[in-house]
Amino acid sequence: MALTPFVALCGFRPLDTSTALLAAIGADDLATRLTRDGLAATVAQLYHGEFAIGPTVARCAASPIAEARLVTQLATRYPADPSALVALLLNRLELRPGQSVYLTPGNLHAYVSGTAVEIMGDSDNVIRGGLTTKHVDVIALLDLLDYAPLSDPFVHPVAHGPHAVHYPTPGAPFALDRIDVPAGHTYESPATGRELWLVLGNHDPGCWYVAAGELGRVAGGGDDLPGPPSDHLNEPSRTTSATATTRRRAPDPAGAPGHWPGGPSGGGPTPRRRRRHRHTAAGRTPHHGTPPRRTSPRPPSPR
Repeated sequence: MALTPFVALCGFRPLDTSTALLAAIGADDLATRLTRDGLAATVAQLYHGEFAIGPTVARCAASPIAEARLVTQLATRYPADPSALVALLLNRLELRPGQSVYLTPGNLHAYVSGTAVEIMGDSDNVIRGGLTTKHVDVIALLDLLDYAPLSDPFVHPVAHGPHAVHYPTPGAPFALDRIDVPAGHTYESPATGRELWLVLGNHDPGCWYVAAGELGRVAGGGDDLPGPPSDHLNEPSRTTSATATTRRRAPDPAGAPGHWPGGPSGGGPTPRRRRRHRHTAAGRTPHHGTPPRRTSPRPPSPR
């Protein structure tokens, strides 16, 4: 879920959409290859160095189209990296604060700019294909990629009470809710499983862990999703990489949202402060589920 204006590459777009885009850019060689050999073979040829990327990168440098400008940006940061051209075959998304995308395992993706909450289920591995200084494994990446077109990667939230929305993630071992608490009011909810609360905009922002059975309470106030300056989308991201994840575990049922007692915050249990993260997974992992690896704090040990 985007916390600021956010640009991402998520999943392959439909073939006819990609060929139309390549024709508009003037990338005729890549368009011909895509039409003749298909998506999977074209991606493999790009990663195996069987297609010269220089002419297409040059075409992109002369084009005003947003997808072409992104290729120029990526090729400048990562010269000779074929993932810069693979980006032309992926959905380029611009998310406003509060918008969200959901990717199933095997979907190639990269985060270009902005700040967002990322929640991952338990994964066998994360495979990188490029746009990074970290280790890449092209062979493994090509073996696990899902080439099915992702025509609508956006999550369409569902109202869950007067100030809450739920982001459906079918088949995932986690759930995500967004709660907008009005100033002067309090939101409280008993945790039905292990939960992470990312609190923004009030007098005491941070990341909190709420154990199963505890009552979490947050006072409202301020803007929940503060926006950055308008040129934020042009700032390079420090987390850009072409990656895909492997299979997730089976999901468990999600818990119910909380409620507003009405009025200012009072006494009672509150979420316990954990470490603050600049990019923190925040959301709900159902009871008996596994918290997102890499980003979620462990529950405290019994005393």
